Amino acid sequence: RTYDALRATLVQAELILLRALGFALRAPVPQHFLHRYLARAMAPLARDFDVDEWGREARAEHGAIDAMDTRVARRCRARGIEARRGLKENDKTRCKSYQLANLYPSRAVALGCVYTTMRAQGLLSAGAGEDPTSWVRDIGSGKVDVEDFAEVVEELGRL
Repeated sequence: RTYDALRATLVQAELILLRALGFALRAPVPQHFLHRYLARAMAPLARDFDVDEWGREARAEHGAIDAMDTRVARRCRARGIEARRGLKENDKTRCKSYQLANLYPSRAVALGCVYTTMRAQGLLSAGAGEDPTSWVRDIGSGKVDVEDFAEVVEELGRL
């Protein structure tokens, strides 16, 4: 009886959770947004050419690579994954930052990763480093809350 009651309660809780999620079980992660945000953020630095419009042969001839294969992109991706990595080596069950993994939208975390990485590399324009509000609106297309972004940057600074 106890087993059946617990099982029924668990099944009921799962159904409530599925309804709350709209049966959408795929949650967005920061990596889904990194390519877009990084491309927008790097555009002023690469205004003379757009490698993404080159054909495969032209890329091979000039040794051009995809934006996500650059050193900056790899560091952004690593920052995005850092919140989900375990505290101990080979421990993937605990998060380094509960807030980054659960409380902030993935868009804000992705944009925070791009911002902190570009700031560390010295790639931000002069105004973006001092007051990132307009930078967040431009790169995030108005879909990232500035307050969430500021808290994400602060949390990323603690890692």
